[in-house]
Amino acid sequence: MKANAKFSGAHRHQGGSSLLEVLIAVLIFSIGLMGLAGLQVVAMKANQSAMARSLASEAAYDLLDQLRANSRSVLNGTFPLAAWNTSVAALMPGGKGYVCRQTSVTVPTPPTPSCTTSVTSTSTTATAGSGRFFVIRVQWTQAGSGTLNTPNAALTQEQQEVTVVGEI
Repeated sequence: MKANAKFSGAHRHQGGSSLLEVLIAVLIFSIGLMGLAGLQVVAMKANQSAMARSLASEAAYDLLDQLRANSRSVLNGTFPLAAWNTSVAALMPGGKGYVCRQTSVTVPTPPTPSCTTSVTSTSTTATAGSGRFFVIRVQWTQAGSGTLNTPNAALTQEQQEVTVVGEI
């Protein structure tokens, strides 16, 4: 009987988890969840940037395919470029297209944008220059780097660009 008394007395001193231990566990868990939320924000930004770059590449290669498919009107200088530029502007925030024809193309390292002929509502392949090589640039504006620590800080705007070179 005396052994049972010792056992019940020891059991009385150990009352389970204290409120402090539970609060510390909840605090550690919530810090972990905030870290996961931060990772999710960074992943979403990277995904949006990749999607915009993919759309710009697709628009540039689409125009290059159209130019190749209509090579006669392209080389005569009658191929219209305005519809393509309108679609780029509608597709991308701050989207703008540049198309230049060149007689030869050298690819410098690092590449520098040598094509600065902006596509307007009256642009044709004749206004883009002369030659069989086309430099197609698509530019857009993307929300840049803000800080997560200051949620009211304005995000910077970063100019992004994709350049495609092709021969007709």
